[in-house]
Amino acid sequence: MKEGFVLYSSVDRKLQDLATKDQRYSVNAYHFVFEALDYTYVANGKNRRRGAERHLSIAELANGAITYAISEFGPLALVVLQEIGLRSMADIGQAVFNLVECRLLNKQAEDRLLDFSLFEDQYARLRSVEVQFKIP
Repeated sequence: MKEGFVLYSSVDRKLQDLATKDQRYSVNAYHFVFEALDYTYVANGKNRRRGAERHLSIAELANGAITYAISEFGPLALVVLQEIGLRSMADIGQAVFNLVECRLLNKQAEDRLLDFSLFEDQYARLRSVEVQFKIP
């Protein structure tokens, strides 16, 4: 490989284009959404399903995304999400719908962007994460 050559997949290019188009969210915000989806699929037992059976409701995704953030980043979860542009559940929803718009994710007819705002209580969980020390 040539020095200085970076190989980007078509997904990486689309994510970079999204971050350029909608500068509220960094590329890392979109990576977080994908990771949160994967986490939530497994947590809800949908990782082996296909088609409509695999679809997550907005409620499932809202809960899963915040649970994933807490499990991954602990008491820094709120700071991390804010740093990448995900400052509310509405922001997470907008990032999801940006991914739908560029055909990296699918949605069902009943999925509405505004519905993410109904789950701000999930996002508020990030404000109450406490540091827990485990003594071996």
